[in-house]
Amino acid sequence: MKITKNDLIQFLTWTRNGISFCSCWFLILWLIFNYSFGIKNIATDNLIRMMFFIIGGVLIFSSVFTRLFFKKLLFVTRLSIFMIVFCVYECAVFYGTGFFQGSGSPALWLVFFGSILISYFVCIIIYHFYSNKKGELYTQALQAYQLKRREVNG
Repeated sequence: MKITKNDLIQFLTWTRNGISFCSCWFLILWLIFNYSFGIKNIATDNLIRMMFFIIGGVLIFSSVFTRLFFKKLLFVTRLSIFMIVFCVYECAVFYGTGFFQGSGSPALWLVFFGSILISYFVCIIIYHFYSNKKGELYTQALQAYQLKRREVNG
């Protein structure tokens, strides 16, 4: 496996941007939650846990979706790998932080995995429409190029 400079730069850029973006949004959500329930403080330990959770998730995302480690995987394969690995990571973090306690009820697990599956299928549907549109644009551009080349070459 040969790591190219561009792949490494893309991995590091996505990691930096992902950590920044997720940190900002998680902090905004946390502030809204605390404000809504009249909570005045955010504990430093909780912020540190949040940052480690974010860093781990972003590293998983960047590792799977950049070409640094997996060169020739299709998007759906990458998405499937990401969803499986991230789901396991998320469960481990939630149990580690005490968000999940005990074995949970079947209804809670159904809601948890249902939300993951819905997200997964929404991503696949969006990708399907996106790739069809890009395929049509590519085909039109190729046909226009071929027509132009025929006119030039007679």
